[in-house]
Amino acid sequence: MGDSPPEGFEDFVVERGPALHRTAVLLTHQEQAAVNLVQVALAKAWRTWSRIDSNPEAYVRRIIINEFTSASPRRWHGQQPTAELPAPHRDSDSDDADSVSRALLAALATLPPSLRAVVVLRFFHDYPEAAIAEAMGTRIGTVRSRTFDALAALRVTEGLREAAVPDLAAPVRVGDVPLARTLDDLRSALHDGADAAAYPDVGVLVAGARRRVAASRRRRLAVLGAATVAVLVVGGLVMTRPTHQAVPQPAGPGPFTVSAGGDGFPEYQQGMKRLIVVDAPMLERMKGSISVPTIPGRDLALRMTCTSTTTEWNARMIAKFTAAGGAVQATCAFRGYVPIGAATDAKTAVKVEVAKNVREGALPTPSKDAKIHVAIYESVPWEDYPFPPRPADLETSAQYAWSNEPGTVRVLGPKTAQEANKTVTFTQPFDPKLMVNLQIRGPGRIRVLINGKDVSRQAPPYPPDKFISSWGYDQGGLAFPLDPSGWASPRAGATGPTTKPGTPVTVTIEPQDFQGPDWRIAVEPNRPTAG
Repeated sequence: MGDSPPEGFEDFVVERGPALHRTAVLLTHQEQAAVNLVQVALAKAWRTWSRIDSNPEAYVRRIIINEFTSASPRRWHGQQPTAELPAPHRDSDSDDADSVSRALLAALATLPPSLRAVVVLRFFHDYPEAAIAEAMGTRIGTVRSRTFDALAALRVTEGLREAAVPDLAAPVRVGDVPLARTLDDLRSALHDGADAAAYPDVGVLVAGARRRVAASRRRRLAVLGAATVAVLVVGGLVMTRPTHQAVPQPAGPGPFTVSAGGDGFPEYQQGMKRLIVVDAPMLERMKGSISVPTIPGRDLALRMTCTSTTTEWNARMIAKFTAAGGAVQATCAFRGYVPIGAATDAKTAVKVEVAKNVREGALPTPSKDAKIHVAIYESVPWEDYPFPPRPADLETSAQYAWSNEPGTVRVLGPKTAQEANKTVTFTQPFDPKLMVNLQIRGPGRIRVLINGKDVSRQAPPYPPDKFISSWGYDQGGLAFPLDPSGWASPRAGATGPTTKPGTPVTVTIEPQDFQGPDWRIAVEPNRPTAG
């Protein structure tokens, strides 16, 4: 075997290395020891990579567990720590919850290796008992007894019952070690401990595995070179120390890497330009920061999608994005733009925190290529936006034909390109059964005023503008009640007419930037209210 990693090995470390590191962090409670433990496991997987089945992550995690529980106590958990984990940080102001988390993590670090491993697999990774028994090479009965012993030592109530949280006889008190904790407390503490650790440099993980593979090969070939090999191995351990080991996340991109392709995100859409697309492996929790060049004053938005084999991940993964405009949330299932404020500098950092909804139970194991994709967009001035060419059959194709609803009482609009950007005003007797239907079939911007009230902001396009904007040649438009005084939203949502039937209502249309007769107004019967 050469020094080059086997095919697919480096991609695996990039995608799943952070998740494996989180497991090692909770086992060792030490940053450097966690990195070393993952490197050792990867080196062993390196030598048998071609024989690993379709789930290499489970295979490597099993090696991590076995290395941790079977090695000399001084190797992973009895030595002086090179860098203790930072104290867990919570956004909550609750000192009670924080004290529970700290106490549980401190107690976890004192458990014997086998009990600690059971806790991490059962309550951090949500492994069922059978999977834990397989990973640790033991029986299900042994897993159960170790689980009860661990929970008793941690003073966690409920045993293995997870359906409900009972009332506690002694509530948690500020500054006190609690007399009783729940499984929810334990799960939260485990995630806090994993989140507090810095993400490892995946290049360091691969390099460390490579050095260990080479050292093992030299030990086999050089019978008299044991002392030299030992020096090389120790040197490898020193060289693999991450330079950012004591920095809590998010200190950098974390698991996010820039995607060379668009991952299905359009380059231009709805007045926005795609700035960057980043990918991350689908982990149950992760943090990172996306930094992107921006133009101050322009609106920023993002879109997120997920590549997963199950709809449960798409529905239950929640991402929190923090930028200059504050914090917003998105899910994989939401396909629209999520505004994150306006850029204030030549470079904007967007902090990302992704987590699953833990209160709905365990998620199925995602496929090894499951990823989260995030695209950052920036608004583009109208005059700089690259519109598609005008279709040659715009006037003759049924695709672009105007709608003609039965009962329409009035139709107005330009007939030529010269008329396309001229203001149009008309008066219509109020009838609660009628509405104004704005139809647009080409790029342009338009304002609608009813009795002098600008109703354009009732429309929901993004980025926000005082105009109703069309960014392509897709037939679209909006409908407005003739009486604006009782509106809650466009189309439907009116609270009831407040204008007397027959009262004259003045409608004004102010078009701008149209290149052809690509809009029209129809006064027609109200559409049925949705819902």
